[in-house]
Amino acid sequence: MHRRKAFTLVELLVVIGIIALLMAMLLPALERARNQAYTIKCQSNLHEWSLILQMYADDNEGYFPHAHKQPMDGRCWWDWNWIDDYSNIGAEDILCCPMATELPEQSSTGVYKFLAWVSSYPPYHVSSYGMNLFCINWNKCDIISPFSGSQVSDSQQWKHIDHKGGNNIPVLLDCVFPFAGPVLTIEPPIYEEVALTPGKGFHAFCINRHDGYINGLFMDWSVRKVGFKELWTLKWHRQFNTSNEWTIAGGVKPSDWPEWMRKFKDY
Repeated sequence: MHRRKAFTLVELLVVIGIIALLMAMLLPALERARNQAYTIKCQSNLHEWSLILQMYADDNEGYFPHAHKQPMDGRCWWDWNWIDDYSNIGAEDILCCPMATELPEQSSTGVYKFLAWVSSYPPYHVSSYGMNLFCINWNKCDIISPFSGSQVSDSQQWKHIDHKGGNNIPVLLDCVFPFAGPVLTIEPPIYEEVALTPGKGFHAFCINRHDGYINGLFMDWSVRKVGFKELWTLKWHRQFNTSNEWTIAGGVKPSDWPEWMRKFKDY
């Protein structure tokens, strides 16, 4: 009689263990590859925005899209009505970073998670990018900014695209609000979750979508990753001090940052 050849229980367990070990080694690599692909897609969206905003500015004497009087009806930089006129892709395909396609969920503390945002007035657009509010041409519609009744001064606004040092002037970035910037404060967010309000300075941009970075479009139409702490070194408006107290040049120490931000690169 011939003995039937088969795996023993020990051999089978060894094989299963090896497969499990290989999967454990492979999954992080696949996760990194997926996140890298999402980062590239996000940057591709911003490149498309650079073309759209350039063409809009060319047709409007070099000016950025302006804000409309209240009640806001969605016709701002994210309005499909004009975006589709300048894009071959379509607004719906470039309004969201692939890392942020869900709507914000309010927690019990009244703090919103850093996902996508939805406009408050119809048409109800969903997006995950926000414009530097100092690039919006507020004066064109004589609109008062929503920052505790304060008005963004004319001497601060960029309004149009013709400025020197454009590689350090942010235009459109990963964000949890349609527009934001350093108006009421430049203090860093104490917690990783941010309040969904434009008056919190850099809070709306400090969102960990790309492993310690966000993606940004600049006024020279370049697109690149921006470190969280690098936000304080950008030229947000014409009077913004890029060597403020939250920069290395301004004397900030690693221990000065909120605990959740200390692990990120200093600038």
